[in-house]
Amino acid sequence: MRREEEVERIRAAEQKLKDKSELYDRMQEGAVNLSNSEDSSFDFLVDFGTKRRKIDEDRAIERDRFREQETAAPVGFGWGPVPEHYHHSEEQRVYGTSHMRLSMNANKRRDDIEKLLDMSKQTDAELAKRKEARKKKDKERRDKLNKMRVRNGLEPLPSPPPTPPPPEIDLDSIPLPGQKETPEERHARLMKSDREWDRGKGLYTTWIEKERDEREDEFRPPDSYFQ
Repeated sequence: MRREEEVERIRAAEQKLKDKSELYDRMQEGAVNLSNSEDSSFDFLVDFGTKRRKIDEDRAIERDRFREQETAAPVGFGWGPVPEHYHHSEEQRVYGTSHMRLSMNANKRRDDIEKLLDMSKQTDAELAKRKEARKKKDKERRDKLNKMRVRNGLEPLPSPPPTPPPPEIDLDSIPLPGQKETPEERHARLMKSDREWDRGKGLYTTWIEKERDEREDEFRPPDSYFQ
């Protein structure tokens, strides 16, 4: 009995919601004009037309504001200049292969490669020059600090050990990649695995093959099944 009352209460609530939804739809279309017992219209109901116009006006204002922001001049961070995007047809600002456009012509391409090598040499020379200037600056700073330490009765700092030269790499000593594993070899390697969850799989496969060999031809699947 209580179950039937609960179902009836839910059905009545759903019917009220459905009637209210239909009523609001008709009011939005202007097909209903509600009035009270004194034949005066209700003032507390929602004016859907005014509400929709207000939403459209707010969206239009927001759209215009975003359009003004997009068309406004870009502003950089801080007082620095606005960064420009790189284009391959512009003058190269940084040395490197990513900023070199090689020609499809063989002679022109050779000249481009030579130019690229020269630019790489210039980059290496510039890096070496900066490294030497940095070492000189560190030496001057260390000498100044040692003079202050000697003046205060302290031992001077030892000079840093020289940087060892980079080791020479013998290209012939680099091993070549091995032969690519075939599907059969991979299957055999996986079947020989000693992992705990792989133990017994070989016996299961053997049992399946034994059952297939002992199966009668009447229950054998067609040859297209094995293709």
